[in-house]
Amino acid sequence: MSRLFEKIIGVIAILLGITVLILAITSNIVDSKLSKWTYIDSTVIYKQSLSDKSPLFKYKVSYIVNDKKYVKEIKLTIDKELNDKITIKYNPNNPEEITGQTKPVSAISEYIVAVIISLFGIYMFFIGIKKKV
Repeated sequence: MSRLFEKIIGVIAILLGITVLILAITSNIVDSKLSKWTYIDSTVIYKQSLSDKSPLFKYKVSYIVNDKKYVKEIKLTIDKELNDKITIKYNPNNPEEITGQTKPVSAISEYIVAVIISLFGIYMFFIGIKKKV
């Protein structure tokens, strides 16, 4: 391999590693925010399949917080029928804000992948610099 090619591969891998790291950090920030939200059972009042090729559905769900009824749209990959219950989380400071993500997403694997890709990129970059022509 040429030195230039190894440097380019190294830089691309480093940038990819940084991108994966940013995604992992963002995921942790979202999980931290959602950990303070409250669980509630909502009722499906409308269902629409968004694709024949993937199990993605758009629902309208209704739920009650502090004696006030809310109706919100949510997209999920679970298949529910009308009047079924879906456990959601809502923001106690703004009950209109909901999510169907009720379990935290572990970003540990994303951090590991980011480190491996970045180390590979650094290795390739320095091999490209040190290699004698």
